[in-house]
Amino acid sequence: MAKVKFSPGIRCRNCGKIEIPPFGCHLCQVCGAKIVDGYDNKNGWLINKNADMITVKVVRKLFKTIYEEVML
Repeated sequence: MAKVKFSPGIRCRNCGKIEIPPFGCHLCQVCGAKIVDGYDNKNGWLINKNADMITVKVVRKLFKTIYEEVML
């Protein structure tokens, strides 16, 4: 049985990798571009110009998690 959830996330402009918060690191794990500048208690995550804010459909299956971008 799959568990589906919609979450805000980011997509790397260089390679298209999708991440959801909390971000484990500030660099893209595929191409190495800096996508997150840090965390601000007032504004939340500070997204760099190398990433776009998107809505992500998170499908959690038994042994894997699938991230899909939602087109609005």
